[in-house]
Amino acid sequence: MIVRLPALMAFFLMALSVPALAAEDAVTLGIGAPLSGAGAMYGPDVKTGVELAVEDINAQGGVLGKKLKPVFEDDVCDPKTGVVVANRFISMGIDMAAHFCGPACLAAAPVYAEENVLMLTAACSPPQLTSMGLQNIARVYLGNEKQSPALAKLIGGHFAGKKLGFVFSTDSYSQSLADGITEELKKNLWDRS
Repeated sequence: MIVRLPALMAFFLMALSVPALAAEDAVTLGIGAPLSGAGAMYGPDVKTGVELAVEDINAQGGVLGKKLKPVFEDDVCDPKTGVVVANRFISMGIDMAAHFCGPACLAAAPVYAEENVLMLTAACSPPQLTSMGLQNIARVYLGNEKQSPALAKLIGGHFAGKKLGFVFSTDSYSQSLADGITEELKKNLWDRS
């Protein structure tokens, strides 16, 4: 599944307000993605989605006249590798960063904070990330506490009265989401509204 990332546009616009970027002709984006390892099934879609979004944005003149240039690194969805990738991006002089797998994202966030590099997150757990108190993070998705009720309403509306089974990964995000959806479905007794 290929997904274009419209939230990237808002992130880029926000990031371009950073004075250091004003003099640059291009904005270099460090993109950490699970291109190998346990999360590798998501990596190609992340890479393709970012490439398509950047292509679309650049075809329309970029953001405030600046072209976007993505640089991809495999963070293996691993905390230690996420830190290595973050440090590599810092040494390259990237303008902004994004990681698309929770464990690597959470580990890399303090590296970007220390170097005052803006980081987009589409993967870090909101409670864990928020508890870090970092000021340079732009989150582009809702936490499980918002996703679970919305998904439960969608599932309940389409499958009211039917038996369902959930198949999900055993990672903390998937488990939390599945638990939240199940709880919402039980609480609302398959409300059809």
